[in-house]
Amino acid sequence: MSQHQTMEEVSVEDLLNRYNLIVPEIQREYVWGNNPQKILTIFCEDIREARAERFSENSITYKTKAFIQNVLPGADDDIRENLQNLLKKSNWEDDYMNIGFLYSYKPNYNVFNDTYEDINLIDGQQRITTLFLLLFYFAIQERRKVNFEDFLRYDKSSGQLAFDYRVRSLTHNFLVDLIAKVSSIDDIAGIKKTSWFLSNYHDDPTISAMVSGLTLMESTFRSDKVLYYDFLKTQVRFWHFRTEETFQGEELYITMNSRGQQLADNENVRGKLFEPARLKKAGYNELYWSERWEIWQDFFWRHRNKQKSRSNADAGFNEFLRWIQIIRMVEMEQSIADDDNEEALDKKKIIEVMHWPDESQYNVAYLDMTEIDLFFGAIKYLYEDLPKELSAIKKQYKFYSRFDLLSKSWIRPDKALILIDLYKLLPALYFVKKVIAEGKRKDPHNIFRLIRFFHNSSLDDNIGKSIGPQTLQALLLIKRLRPTEDVVKLLGFKAQTIINKEEKLKLGLIKDSDVRVQLEDLCWMAEDMINHNGSILFLINWTLEETKVFDFKKFKKMLLTYRELRNHEDQIRADLIVTRCYELDDSRARWKWDYFKLSDFLQFAYQFYKWRSGALDEFLQDREKTFLKQYKDIAELLAESGLKKQIYIYYLLSKWVMTHRHVEWNWNNGKNFAKLYSWEIDDKLKNNFNSENFIQMYNQARAINMRRVIWLQTAKGIGTKKFERLLEWAAK
Repeated sequence: MSQHQTMEEVSVEDLLNRYNLIVPEIQREYVWGNNPQKILTIFCEDIREARAERFSENSITYKTKAFIQNVLPGADDDIRENLQNLLKKSNWEDDYMNIGFLYSYKPNYNVFNDTYEDINLIDGQQRITTLFLLLFYFAIQERRKVNFEDFLRYDKSSGQLAFDYRVRSLTHNFLVDLIAKVSSIDDIAGIKKTSWFLSNYHDDPTISAMVSGLTLMESTFRSDKVLYYDFLKTQVRFWHFRTEETFQGEELYITMNSRGQQLADNENVRGKLFEPARLKKAGYNELYWSERWEIWQDFFWRHRNKQKSRSNADAGFNEFLRWIQIIRMVEMEQSIADDDNEEALDKKKIIEVMHWPDESQYNVAYLDMTEIDLFFGAIKYLYEDLPKELSAIKKQYKFYSRFDLLSKSWIRPDKALILIDLYKLLPALYFVKKVIAEGKRKDPHNIFRLIRFFHNSSLDDNIGKSIGPQTLQALLLIKRLRPTEDVVKLLGFKAQTIINKEEKLKLGLIKDSDVRVQLEDLCWMAEDMINHNGSILFLINWTLEETKVFDFKKFKKMLLTYRELRNHEDQIRADLIVTRCYELDDSRARWKWDYFKLSDFLQFAYQFYKWRSGALDEFLQDREKTFLKQYKDIAELLAESGLKKQIYIYYLLSKWVMTHRHVEWNWNNGKNFAKLYSWEIDDKLKNNFNSENFIQMYNQARAINMRRVIWLQTAKGIGTKKFERLLEWAAK
């Protein structure tokens, strides 16, 4: 029978005002106090950050209190009353910290006329125990132990506690002794040396973890001057889900408190996966998988967006389950055509899940718990272990430095990831899952190469134009790739858009190279250069022009020459005015954004590569002199009618003759030039060439005004002698 059950967002104060919280015997030991994977350290830091945020000037609480203090007293009585009522209804003190889910059920011995009802914890034991220890610690530190004892309904004679490991007598006795015997911070530091700390306590894993946790809390918070006790009691909250006497786990049509919000998607999935019939059929142990589910949630809690005061594990966990469904749908599909037809029946359902429209629902047929656990191992590896392993690998790369290609925002998203991000992430997630499933060794270098491949190919416009089918094709490539195989194995697979002509060439060169890392270093560096969009086929072909045979040493020298010129674009731009890097029409010379791909620029770079007898400025000077030597005398130079050549001559004049007035060419008005005629401009301007046109700089729109006309045409004393000196300089 389906039951209508409720989910409430509550503080620990709300819980203990209504219930006695009991950790049942079947629950695992408390372990957070041992600080596995620094989870307690992270939790304490989260508490500190959340407490600081609540009392910052940007918090809702701070602003609302300021409003009440500064604005309401001066308002009319009716307005003040209405505003106060509105503030009460809106629950303005909502700068709180939500730390996830707390599941409980009613034990069968419960007596309903009790003042406080007993409830047994199913999930959330680690968090609630940690919160209890923190409250105890701060009660001691803030000298509020009496308040803590009242809050916990502590009865020394009977040993009653509102939060208790009641059925574990040793742990229960320790908690009673702890509250009775510890009264100062110094007492906490020496717990294990006291006479009341029994020898049996030393052997109990939960007690040992509690003592370790208190010790860590003492070292973390001892120097803090702020108060935490009330914040922990009222502003740290859970989503509390109460089941009936037995955990039915049916459809779980659950609402979150009186506002009617739906339960987090991952919790709905959990309810379905934990149905008794499903558990029995799969042979699953409910306690084991409850513990695994909590571990999964803990991961997304640690990686949540801490910049948002109400963030929790749900956004990341929900998205993670969607990724699994997508991959599993691909993995379980028998045949998917290699084309871009999104409407084909073998693709449509999968691509719909990729788009994830509103009201989308998970299909638990693809979300077996064993599979979730394998994918969890993969996502944990990618975001926690791989970055550490790459720290040694990246030392092998001299020019390339981007080893953080998997965005942290993907596991703490505000909404479902867009398809281009799925394209970059899911192949790596799928591949690592396969490695784990087959018990193979994870090769961090190979895994990063795979990540890099899909990151770079995502920059291809052809990928973006059909991103749904291409993401599907990427997953199909991984489906065919064995866990022990290298990314170069993709060469043997069919995927026309992903494994295109350029990727085939690069993978082939890498596959055959005996200096693979050095070649990757150069290729990855070049792919990331501005405006390359991951494509360097034109550079590889450029280095092959002479011999048609790939020579790594030559490729390296030419590529580094090319990079040097690109990195000094401002220095070389003027020397490219006379090339096709500037596009000329009847009235304008425009700088081309893709100049670096043009044959004129590549020829320029090749000349620098061949010249390399000195620094770049010496090479440019040599080219500039060669250009000027084409004019046999001053009359021939002043007869130059070409717009780009006139501009270049003006530039050289300013650089080599007018240096006492202008050290370098002034590009402040833009990169581009327009031609003006004498009747359009002020007659004070002087044109030194034997033509009617004048030259002005412009950005986007042509601006006919004196401020944009190049300064040499407005300067006094620019006569024939200056140009003669320029030719003399070139002749030296």
